[in-house]
Amino acid sequence: MLFRSIFDECRMRLIDTAGWWSITMTPVEGMTWVYDTLYLPGLVPGGNIEVIIIDTAENPYISSAEIENAISGLDDNEKKARKEGKFVQIGGRVYREFDAEKHILEAGIIPPMDWTHYASLDHGYNNPTCWLWHAVGPKGSVVTYDEVYANEKVVSEFAKEIHRRNTIQGRRAPQIYVGDPAISQRNGQTGDSIKTAYALEGIPVVLGNNDVHIGVNRMNQYLQQGRWGITGNCGNLIRELTRVRWKIYESAKKRYANNVREEIHKKDDHAPDSARYFFSLMPDLYIPTAKDTHAQTVNDLVKEVISPATVSVGPVMYDWNLRNMQPVDRSNNTEWSDIDEHMGGFF
Repeated sequence: MLFRSIFDECRMRLIDTAGWWSITMTPVEGMTWVYDTLYLPGLVPGGNIEVIIIDTAENPYISSAEIENAISGLDDNEKKARKEGKFVQIGGRVYREFDAEKHILEAGIIPPMDWTHYASLDHGYNNPTCWLWHAVGPKGSVVTYDEVYANEKVVSEFAKEIHRRNTIQGRRAPQIYVGDPAISQRNGQTGDSIKTAYALEGIPVVLGNNDVHIGVNRMNQYLQQGRWGITGNCGNLIRELTRVRWKIYESAKKRYANNVREEIHKKDDHAPDSARYFFSLMPDLYIPTAKDTHAQTVNDLVKEVISPATVSVGPVMYDWNLRNMQPVDRSNNTEWSDIDEHMGGFF
């Protein structure tokens, strides 16, 4: 393993000679700091880092049959790392259905005001807090179209920014705010909770379902079926969806000796967690059959966003700035008629 501290120390020794450095490696440890600090910048044209990727098959002195024999017992991720020199998520990506080429929409898209609008929260202080804005169309498709992502800011600062964004021309204030159930925990000194603090700022947050596997499965389901698009405004969500992985054992020996772990590695997961609380409100999608004649694509989703919408889907809540509660939409085209019981009803 290449340690960041050793690399930084060696790099400092090059200053007085204006020297250059080179690293040769096989990325068997996955997306470590090398991926973020050296590999990705090296892919940008005109930068001062050059990345050269060589596939084992390019070596003319090695038999292709021997290569296939050597990697035949490896899993797909390790094959990509050892043979192709690709960075992969060791342990496997959690949101494996996310594909930047398929699911990213043009930045600046604002869903119609008569869609049902939501905002979701993953709270932190030292770690980032992430707010995401979502809209659900009359056919149940989801567009995530804005984000706030920052650490070391207090509730009042986030609330001010949320209210500002809710008043941007062409946008509708979220009818439902949903967040991590942990925000209901009260401070032992003040007796208040994060949920209460937001309520006092005019943002009533209902509690999402924190069952990780239900949320992850539902997000992958919407991605797989082309029912979730994310605009380019949501850079942190896009970045983290590609990075979140399952926990692994520290040593390769333990990884081979034990079953794979069922927990998410708690790093680079703040925006996906925010989205997961939102998707805890969404219904499961049906599983397409061979008889289905059309699978929705992101192009279809874009058309749906910019075309006139008819009836909103799901329950309707008010922004606390409004004083009149809007009724729950119980029209026939909605896939569900009321908020889940674990939400605790309307506030």
